[in-house]
Amino acid sequence: MDFKQMIGEQVRRVRKLRGITQEQLAEQSGLSFSYISDVEKLVIFRWNRRGRLSKLWV
Repeated sequence: MDFKQMIGEQVRRVRKLRGITQEQLAEQSGLSFSYISDVEKLVIFRWNRRGRLSKLWV
């Protein structure tokens, strides 16, 4: 399993443990629903200067 796949699986696992939908996670994190969906499906994986994905675990 590569790093990208691990991140996508972790995002999904944590989201489900919290009992929230992708839409709710998007709203809480300030990211778009499509971005959350794509990360979970490994369609895209990008970082900005502050580590955009880190917002998902806040």
